[in-house]
Amino acid sequence: MSNKSMNVIAEALMRQLGERPFEEISISQICENAAVARKTFYNNFGSKEAVVEHVAQKLLQVYQEMIAEEKADSLKDMAYLYFRFGERFSKVLSVFIENNLFYLFVKQFDEMLPAINTLLFGDKINEMGDENLKYVFAFNSAGVNRLLDIWIETGMGKTPREMGDIYNSITK
Repeated sequence: MSNKSMNVIAEALMRQLGERPFEEISISQICENAAVARKTFYNNFGSKEAVVEHVAQKLLQVYQEMIAEEKADSLKDMAYLYFRFGERFSKVLSVFIENNLFYLFVKQFDEMLPAINTLLFGDKINEMGDENLKYVFAFNSAGVNRLLDIWIETGMGKTPREMGDIYNSITK
């Protein structure tokens, strides 16, 4: 897979999502907008949804970088940074929400969550055991992502710090 081709295709889809709903965008239109052949699309992605997952994965890499740069070491820090991340990428996340694609973002978040928790907690995370971890990850993912979804849908009237505090008060 070519990162350049993947990014060009992703950018084309995101531009089109600013103009019309996801369901109305065809792979042919994405290819035309990206100036790539259908073969190039299918060499990189199996579907339009896979393009959205690629975009989500790129966004979440930024979140991981934020955690590392800020030296976050607690759920409180993680939550605050997540809402700062949400604020930074609110336009893209709004497009996902409006097009019923937020679940693809959450899927990528879930796949990245073990790495994020390792960044936060290091080896301590392994003390919980694999069986318990899957429940902890599911609870945290569902909670923080539903809060992010509602916060964006309602116009982000609270600050990222206030949202982090809300998440932390729920998970104490």
